[in-house]
Parts: sequence; C-alpha cells; structure tokens
Amino acid sequence: VLILHIDEKRVSAPLTAEFKKELLTFIVQQSPNLVVNLNQVQEIDSSGLGALLFGLRQAKRYGGVLKLAQLQPKVRQLIEIAQLARVFEIFDNEKQALRSFTLADGKQKQAN
Repeated sequence: VLILHIDEKRVSAPLTAEFKKELLTFIVQQSPNLVVNLNQVQEIDSSGLGALLFGLRQAKRYGGVLKLAQLQPKVRQLIEIAQLARVFEIFDNEKQALRSFTLADGKQKQAN
C-alpha cells in the first residue's frame, strides 16, 4: 500500500493533469493500492474530484483501490454534496485506511 500526501492547499484545474499523471505512475510502477492523504488540502474543485475518480478507476483497473484519508471539513463536505462518499472509502486517518487493507485481505483469505 502506497501513501500519497498531497501538499497543495488547493487542488484545481491547473494541477490536475500533473496529479493524474503522478497517480497513474504510482499505480502502475509501485502499487495499485493507494491511500491519498488530503490533510493539507483546504479546497478542491470538480477537476480535482475528477482526478481522484480517475485515480480510483485506474487503481481498480490494476487490481487495487484508492482510499482517502484525513479530509478537511470543506473537502469532505464537497465530496458528500457530489455524492462521492459512496464511491470512495474515506478514513479519519492513515492508520485506519491502512488497517482497512489488512482487514480486507483477511476477509478474502477466510472466504477462500
């Protein structure tokens, strides 16, 4: 599992092309299982949300999943308004997000 910290206060259109490129590189070259820590992000627009959705689709394409952690209230509210809280797994902190991967692996092993 790879943890990606976004160190921008605002994730918007000017950044999204580079952000999507970086997400794809991490997914393909390092791990399709990602936790994106949005603790520093104060604002995100529709382009930023689109980039996160792109990352989620690519992670799934490569057999993984993209999860979100440490959302600021304004960002969480926007994700909820856009009804993306049903799409993304959202965690209060990285530790919970990482643990969710372990729990999912354990359930898969028990099912087999």
